[in-house]
Amino acid sequence: MKKFMNALTSIVLTSLTFVTCLSSCNNDDDNNSSAVPNTLTADQIVGKWVISDSSSPYASFEFTEDGRYIVVENTAGTTSESAKSSLLKPENTKTAGRLSAKDVPPDPTPVPVPSYIVPISPDNFHYGTYTIEGNTIILSGFGMIEAAAPLADGNFEFSFKLEATGETNTFAARQASPFSSSAKTELLCSKAWVFQRVTGGEFPFTDLTNGPVVLFSKTGSYLVLQSGDSDEAVLGEWRWADGSETAFYYSGRSGIDSPDAQTEIIDELTANSLVFHGYERSGVTFTYYLVPKN
Repeated sequence: MKKFMNALTSIVLTSLTFVTCLSSCNNDDDNNSSAVPNTLTADQIVGKWVISDSSSPYASFEFTEDGRYIVVENTAGTTSESAKSSLLKPENTKTAGRLSAKDVPPDPTPVPVPSYIVPISPDNFHYGTYTIEGNTIILSGFGMIEAAAPLADGNFEFSFKLEATGETNTFAARQASPFSSSAKTELLCSKAWVFQRVTGGEFPFTDLTNGPVVLFSKTGSYLVLQSGDSDEAVLGEWRWADGSETAFYYSGRSGIDSPDAQTEIIDELTANSLVFHGYERSGVTFTYYLVPKN
């Protein structure tokens, strides 16, 4: 009986040692694996991430809710200082002293085609669609992001590999503050919109085939794609004109606070329709009709 008890005690002690070791090893694995997230989600990355290092080649990485990315280069001299400041600080919403487009003296030269229909070619920004695989964000046609640390408190540390050259850099970024949440902001920013027709002026566009696509982000980015995902685009900024959210400003390279920023008045905003009108410098009013992009 004594031999049996000794043997049983030995087995129990051995089992306890094994369990303790297993638990310790698992804890070590957990600690090691916590260095990076196992799987990133869209909810974690949607928004604009502003690079902390002012000498970085990139100013910001932005991810929209409908699966698109916008990367702005930190290229000196390509934009005015006010525009650059506004791009780097999307929470800057100062509108005091601005002039709306209808307050600007008419240009003697007629503007037959609205600015929305003639985007410029991209220069210091990149755009496309993105997908998430584990802790990797694949930016189509541009590069790949791998999380270097868990996302916490609005901070994101990641390495970025440029597709064209294979060059890899590590960045620390902080999430820009989005606009205050509202029903209209959600409707406007939760999807990409495609132009169906434009009326007004000398040359109305009553039937747009492969019409331009416009995206409004919750941190103030405004991206127009000439024809779906073509190589021609314009990147600007947008803001609600006031608390009623019945009109918005949008700008191009001159910055959101520039007198050149345009004012558009919203006539209809639902889950299935966006209609707004604005005044060109010539005094002509254009009305734009958009629907969600499939």
